[in-house]
Amino acid sequence: MKRHRFSSCWLAGLVALALHFPANAALDWRFPVGLSYTSGLNEVADAMEDNFGLSDNWVWPVGLSFQPYAEFEFGLGIGASLGPLALVIVDRGWETDVSYMVPLGLDVRYTFFRKGNASPYVRAGFKYILAGGDFLDSGDPGVFGAVGVEFLRKKRVNLGLEVAYCSAEVEVAKGHHGGPTDVKPYEFLVSVFAIF
Repeated sequence: MKRHRFSSCWLAGLVALALHFPANAALDWRFPVGLSYTSGLNEVADAMEDNFGLSDNWVWPVGLSFQPYAEFEFGLGIGASLGPLALVIVDRGWETDVSYMVPLGLDVRYTFFRKGNASPYVRAGFKYILAGGDFLDSGDPGVFGAVGVEFLRKKRVNLGLEVAYCSAEVEVAKGHHGGPTDVKPYEFLVSVFAIF
């Protein structure tokens, strides 16, 4: 209930912000696709080991992310994000379990020096992590903040680099050794991407 109210308030705020701008304001649609390294996946694996005694696990801390956004000519942008997808694979001897996490988010951003070859930006919003598998449940949404820079904005394909913080959590289920345990798998992220 609390999660849906939080998400609805953010979405209503973004829509109200978008409706406030004049209809003739120029929009630049941008589609960043990239790879993101996530810092907290080992904590998820550690919580699985603590709660269930599962020590034979494998994490892949790099995943694909997609962050489309629309940017007004004065630098303000509104966007969404999907990913990076993260996997935790556990070998239980008699079977293999694959747990997954996919963050979804909405954010606002501001880009400085839009006409330059290097354009720094900041963005803030919230994320919610969809999670599944035998050991993971979706947790609580959290705030998200990032700083980055886009290079070669005058070219057809641009490049970018970003560092970010995300407070969204997933829940590692209760096992015979303990739990449930809340973990922030995407607490710190480093991303490189191409922008189309």
